[in-house]
Amino acid sequence: MRVAYVATCAGARRLAGQIQMPVAKISTCRAGRLTRRLHEQSDDAYGAGYMCHGEVVIEPGWDSWDAVLLRPVVSPSPGSPVTVGPRSIQIALPNVMSEAQFDELWDAETRLAAIDVWAKTEGGRSQLKKVGADPARVRRRTVYQIDAEPRISATRELCVYRLTQDTDRLVQIAERIILRVLALI
Repeated sequence: MRVAYVATCAGARRLAGQIQMPVAKISTCRAGRLTRRLHEQSDDAYGAGYMCHGEVVIEPGWDSWDAVLLRPVVSPSPGSPVTVGPRSIQIALPNVMSEAQFDELWDAETRLAAIDVWAKTEGGRSQLKKVGADPARVRRRTVYQIDAEPRISATRELCVYRLTQDTDRLVQIAERIILRVLALI
């Protein structure tokens, strides 16, 4: 079982206002771990940084992540291994699929809506120019304090996410992944 979720924080909401595009973190975790995963993201201040003149600038507001209330318009398909709860999507994986395999396929699909990818498109560049937003601020970083030397990683799960439309898209992605693995499509 995998749990997909959409999370936001004050920093992500502020970034969304600056670029005038809805932004949220879209990811997965093991069943029963969502609350802990949100605490981990908060502890890491996921996405708090961006690069400016070769240095990481850390912004406030990225240290308190919460799962958003999901608002599906359409229910999952009849007989679907996907169910939608108030703040997560539960995905029952077939026996022939590992959690890692699902996550890899999920990330590839949701990455298509990632804000750093969007910012490189003609539409993204045009939008950022129109609103006067610095493209570097869209390419977020997370500083992980693992050892004496922190690890700076690009954030890859911050995506354009519309509350009223995109829950259905996430359900469809999960269903499609499973159908492909089972060779039913």
